[in-house]
Amino acid sequence: MRKIEELLGPATTCMICERNINKSIKVRDMTSTENVIFCLDCLLKGKTREGLDHNANCEYFIYDSLQFPLISPNWTAEETLQLLSGIMKCGMGNWSDVSAQFVRSKSEVECEEFYLGNIYIPGD
Repeated sequence: MRKIEELLGPATTCMICERNINKSIKVRDMTSTENVIFCLDCLLKGKTREGLDHNANCEYFIYDSLQFPLISPNWTAEETLQLLSGIMKCGMGNWSDVSAQFVRSKSEVECEEFYLGNIYIPGD
């Protein structure tokens, strides 16, 4: 499974106005061959830049940095997605591999406790 950075790119600078968008909503030009990432402001104003394979009327995808809490204030949306990807890849209960390979910012105990306390719903 590919990481979100591989799909969307780790861009930290708008490729049109060149401002820092590391912690901002990002827009990806889905029709460009250059993986053009730019800011929401440039999208709204229809900006483009000479020499860049980008059309102001392009098809686009909007995404966030995922550095916000989703379920718990101690876990970002990105870490939560990494945890779920790790469980799918490594198997349920393999917390050491999930932590080591997918959620490197959390220990295996933190991964297990977060999953069992916040995501897992026991069956009847």
